[in-house]
Amino acid sequence: MPFLDRLTNIAQSAVDSTKGMLETSKLTSDIGVERTKISELKGKLGAYYYARYAAGDPLEEEPAGLCAGIKACEDKIASIEAEIQAKKDEAQKAAQAAQPTQDQQAATVSCPVCGTVNPAASKFCRDCGGKLEPPAPADKPLFCTECGAQNPPGTKFCGGCGAKI
Repeated sequence: MPFLDRLTNIAQSAVDSTKGMLETSKLTSDIGVERTKISELKGKLGAYYYARYAAGDPLEEEPAGLCAGIKACEDKIASIEAEIQAKKDEAQKAAQAAQPTQDQQAATVSCPVCGTVNPAASKFCRDCGGKLEPPAPADKPLFCTECGAQNPPGTKFCGGCGAKI
């Protein structure tokens, strides 16, 4: 059951990540729309000022209205960028929360070839197919099959007789 729960969590995380990417893409598109509006307004502002300049007329409130439109677009871009950053921060927090606990890590084994985390019962990596070594039992002493001497965890050769453990 824990494996299915973990699989469900991984699938939900992938769905949430995809949803976040789509929302970010839409917001980025919204920024592009606002930047286009700014360019159009600046073009109108420039054409207006140039026409007035060329005619020698004093400037009126229309340029002020165009400048206000540019400012509104710039404010909207800042708001959208803040929303994107908030979504990125939220996604990062969710990714950190999805990291396996120490108990879950103990029930997994990392592939020595590609580093993918696999369930401890796996014999081959689910990503690259590399052969997996089962995790060594933690803090259990090793006993030599030749002389029966007790050796610390991780020992490769017996300290009593030199036989391979």
